[in-house]
Amino acid sequence: MKTCFIKNDDLNSFIARIMDKYSVVGPVAKGPRFIFDKLDKADQLRLDYDTTILPPKKFFFGPKQDLIKFDGDKYETCLDPKEIVLLGIHPHDIKAIAMTDKLFTENYPDHNYLANRKAAVIIGSNVQNPYKNAFFGSINKDMAVSGHDVFLTRINDGYVAETITEKGAQIMSLASCAAATERSEEHTSELQSHSF
Repeated sequence: MKTCFIKNDDLNSFIARIMDKYSVVGPVAKGPRFIFDKLDKADQLRLDYDTTILPPKKFFFGPKQDLIKFDGDKYETCLDPKEIVLLGIHPHDIKAIAMTDKLFTENYPDHNYLANRKAAVIIGSNVQNPYKNAFFGSINKDMAVSGHDVFLTRINDGYVAETITEKGAQIMSLASCAAATERSEEHTSELQSHSF
């Protein structure tokens, strides 16, 4: 696992470079609340969100999807995964995605879900502004956060980025990163203990 530091001033250019290569979904403002939506501009991203109206799993498992196309006695699958970067996912939603992965992998795999999930890169983010009625810290609190590719932790003047997977390393190659200091890594561990 590689750790680096992204300055606040460099974050939007990093996101813009990701958007040049991938479809990027992140938390954006919708009135007084937030939703996960496709980003048109880097500055739409709101990593300071509290909760969103719908969880990010909707991008893997939508409310409506075609499964098979029929033409007489012939049929073909509708699998059509698109590469996507889900950016700014809180730890509790990362855990929820990991549980959904397990549900749709065991016994009777859901191939549509798994194809969409495999095509996704997940960049997590610590909770900066907890929702006043949030109870996510009490659910599966002993479950490790897993299944994401990069994790961003907000500290004073930027973000400590932890690269976890090879897909994450490819994304982080687009960032202007400085080496994370020991002090920033300690601060990150402290903040994450409150987020997870």
